[in-house]
Amino acid sequence: MKHLASGVLVICDGSLPSLAALWSEARSESRVRASGDPGGSVIAWGIGPAHASEAWHELVRRQAQACGVSMVEFAPTDAGFNAGAAGSNDFDGRQRHASSGFDVSRMLLSAGEAALDDQVGRVVWPVALGMGEGTLAADQAELVINAISGAADRALLCSRLLALESDDRARREGGQGFEFGGRFMIQTPYLDLGENQLVELALDMDVPLSLVDSQACAANARWLQVIERVGAATLIRPAA
Repeated sequence: MKHLASGVLVICDGSLPSLAALWSEARSESRVRASGDPGGSVIAWGIGPAHASEAWHELVRRQAQACGVSMVEFAPTDAGFNAGAAGSNDFDGRQRHASSGFDVSRMLLSAGEAALDDQVGRVVWPVALGMGEGTLAADQAELVINAISGAADRALLCSRLLALESDDRARREGGQGFEFGGRFMIQTPYLDLGENQLVELALDMDVPLSLVDSQACAANARWLQVIERVGAATLIRPAA
């Protein structure tokens, strides 16, 4: 009989938020194993831009290796979405989520399907949509709040759809085949964090900021600016 493992699939677009999430989950699993529990798998699920370069693929692999994650998979190139759906790769995500919700849903369901195929019942979506620096106008603040609420609702609803699929698979396996049959979870641990807050959290977790590469992942250009702004420029690998 197959069983859904207690591991996790992390959606990775090469940006700082996904690196932080992968690092956090890998360290958590290491602590679990150190306690004597076998733990579960951590899977890096790469979602890149259209016609993603080999440099981007290599960046995701290097980030996974630095986190101690050996399982790296990539989203299908014909899935109908690209890295924009991951939501952590630029700072216009609040507006984009309002106009491309189907892309985001397709991405989450595809990630969930990959997780179920690997017998894993949890996905981490490291989307970060919190307030930036400075004071926002009332209409801008409302956009942020609505984006955060919408992303949370989308993660919950996609979780429920994937739970139904998990339940179907359990029945196909004879009723007891999937330990988490009827359950599935998409988590958004950084959803309401602003850019400074996320960088400060990454610093607290000792995330290897030298892997925030803007050449292979253009989104990281902005994150490098934030890292410099909070006074951690010495932790950034110099540009080649």
